[in-house]
Parts: sequence; C-alpha cells; structure tokens
Amino acid sequence: SATPAGAAAGPAASVAGPGTGGRLELLQTLKEAIQSNVQMHRALLLVAVDGFPALEERLGYHDAEQTVAQLAELLKQRLGPKEPLFRFSNSELALVVSRAKAAEFEALAETLRKDVATQLFKSDAHEAHLAATIVSYPLSNKEQEEKVVETVVRETRKLSQQGGNRIAVLGPT
Repeated sequence: SATPAGAAAGPAASVAGPGTGGRLELLQTLKEAIQSNVQMHRALLLVAVDGFPALEERLGYHDAEQTVAQLAELLKQRLGPKEPLFRFSNSELALVVSRAKAAEFEALAETLRKDVATQLFKSDAHEAHLAATIVSYPLSNKEQEEKVVETVVRETRKLSQQGGNRIAVLGPT
C-alpha cells in the first residue's frame, strides 16, 4: 500500500529508509570504493554514539532510536549526494565519503564531532545531548574491505569506551 502524501514514516525511517543500508551494503560499497579508479580520495568514517546503553536506559528504546535517526539526518546534511550512510549497529553509523584531499577527512570528522556535541536531539518525550567518537580510515586500492571495517570498529569502540567525544584517523594512506 502507498503512503499518503505528507504522511511521513517518522524519524526512524531516515535511518532504515532509502539510501541507508546495513553491513552488507557497506561492505559492497567499500569494495567498490577501493577498486574504483577515481581522482577523489575516499574514506570510511564510523560514528559511534558514546554511552549508548546509558542513553537507552535514560530515554527508553523508542526515544533513543529517534535520537539515532536524528543523528543520521544531521550527518546526511554534511554528505554529498553520492556519499552513502549505513546503519552499522544500534549506536553506530558508517559513512563512505569522497574528498579532493586526504587531509580533509580529519577536518570532516572534527566538524561532525562538533556538530553532534552542539546539537540538541529531541525525541517524543526527551531532549538529549550526544557525544560521538568518529574514526576515519582513508582508503587505498590495496585495502581489503573486511580488514578496514574490523580496524575501524575496534578503534572506534575502544576510544568510545575510554571516554569518547574524540576523533582518530587510521590506516597507511
């Protein structure tokens, strides 16, 4: 059945909706980004909501999910039209971005971290500030997508558990 015009599916639709895939889509996109021969530099960024279990306890599952949906929308505003956003886990969003210079990935991660820290996220019953840990991994054509994801996830989770609200740039590039 069709959704009537103006009847939005709600904030969570932005995370699970069009243009947002999961892990399988992320791995396929990474593989294509690594193999492509383009002039732009590409990177995987993983954005983790710091202290997400405590956020779920404080807000409840529904409102915590609404905040992640709003986070996804905030991130999408900083992305180009061909830069996909993926839901990696309940509290992690992955981005595959392209920039003219590899040095721009660190600046992008810091901008996103600041954007998240200053944004007031509003759910049906709560308001919350979030902190995020963001790890960037610039890609080369010698990378293996599984290894890149493993490295980024491990480092992001470690930094987040150590207090979070930080950025890091990994990889040989």
